[in-house]
Amino acid sequence: PYTSTVGGTAIMVSFTCNDGSGSGIPSGGCSISGTPANYVPNSCSPSSGEIVTCGGTIPTSMAESGTLYVNATDNVGNMAMQYSVNYSVAPGTQATLTLSAGSPLTYNTSETLTTSGGSGTGAVTFSVTSGSCSVSGTQLTANSGTGSCTVTATKAADSNYNATTSAPVTVTLAMASQAITVTTPAPASAANGTSFTVAATASSSLAIAITTSGSCSGSGTSSATITMTSSTGTCSVMFNQGGNSNYSAAAQVTESVSATAPPAWTITPTSYFFGTLSLWQSASEVFTVTNPTTASTPITVSIPGSGDEGGTGPNEVDPDDYVITSWNCPRSLGGGKSCTVTVTWTPDSDDLPLYPNGSLAYLQVANSSTRAVLAYATMTGKALDPTVTLSETSYTFSPTTKAITEPVATLSNPASNLTDLILGTLSISSGNSNFALATGSNSCTSGETLAPNASCTIYVTFKPPKSGRVTGQVSIPSNAANGPLTVSLSGSE
Repeated sequence: PYTSTVGGTAIMVSFTCNDGSGSGIPSGGCSISGTPANYVPNSCSPSSGEIVTCGGTIPTSMAESGTLYVNATDNVGNMAMQYSVNYSVAPGTQATLTLSAGSPLTYNTSETLTTSGGSGTGAVTFSVTSGSCSVSGTQLTANSGTGSCTVTATKAADSNYNATTSAPVTVTLAMASQAITVTTPAPASAANGTSFTVAATASSSLAIAITTSGSCSGSGTSSATITMTSSTGTCSVMFNQGGNSNYSAAAQVTESVSATAPPAWTITPTSYFFGTLSLWQSASEVFTVTNPTTASTPITVSIPGSGDEGGTGPNEVDPDDYVITSWNCPRSLGGGKSCTVTVTWTPDSDDLPLYPNGSLAYLQVANSSTRAVLAYATMTGKALDPTVTLSETSYTFSPTTKAITEPVATLSNPASNLTDLILGTLSISSGNSNFALATGSNSCTSGETLAPNASCTIYVTFKPPKSGRVTGQVSIPSNAANGPLTVSLSGSE
């Protein structure tokens, strides 16, 4: 048989025929029949003697097999003789298949594999023969950031060509980059003693190492609580991810926090003037103590020198008459909380010589554990008894035979005074049998307070004796600076 392969040398076929009689060319001639359909015949031509030569070409463009026949016919067209020959065109070898793959290939990324060359219509598939890669369809994926992997391509056989595999291609693997994202950032500033939380993630999903330096302390993995340790300077919070076999180290992220002093405790009002009072008058004020920090703090609230008659501390002047009369502050005041303290000032005789400067005391709140003063307020007051006028210091009733009531004196607190006139218990200190206090228009009464520019009138009822003249006296106790005040009385029948 005649043989070849697809893509190989074409099959050249040559036949001779005669009628075997030695009498020359068969009268009917010679022809070729059979397969393949793409057989390309040459024309038959006479040769010497009785031989006729027929030939042709069987192309090798496709795989096939079959039989060719040479036919000799007589002069009337009948088959005189037939010869046969077998031929075969086997599947051929494909052209060289070349695989193309990029390198390096970054961890957890993919690339598209391509080929060139090969022959026929067979499908191309890809395989990883070694290393940390995987392939799906035409996509090659790196499953590691280090080392390499080897890949081949195979083009399948079809009816004309055998299968073929490319030469292996080695792809170098590379680490992936990663970035840090701070999900809970540090504040721009923070007070000494306070804390805040930070947190961060990496694009690789690896854990973040959090460290600090400067005016703070604290560390953690992916999240951390940071505490300020100073009132000055800068707190640096560093976020790091060092990478692994698949990821390179991330660029460090640093956040800066300015250290500040803790918010100051306050007592409001920060200073208070109780006014100008006369002796034994009282005035009160409510002070508010506020803890602006976030921490609960044990406290004591006090007035140094309070109740210590005659005692004074540094920069204090007669603080003994300032007294805390009520408060609602707990033993420990919570962060962001407030409480109130009521202070009452009642000047006594020690305060009078201090006029016009007055007395001075401090209301202070202190940490009961450390005794450190957290805040204070200044308190001042002035004591001044009024100088009053009494229109009459003596009064004589006209002779009468029956009881009469008359105004005996007018008591006035001049407008120039700064303090009130406070009356004590009015009385007839002598002559009780003939004189008695009475009431009338704008009459003075025991315990009455006369403001500056106010006045009142003292009324007395006189009951004449059966004979002769009698005397008596009205006593007017008060806080008047020019006291004691009295009005002498006399009267007759």
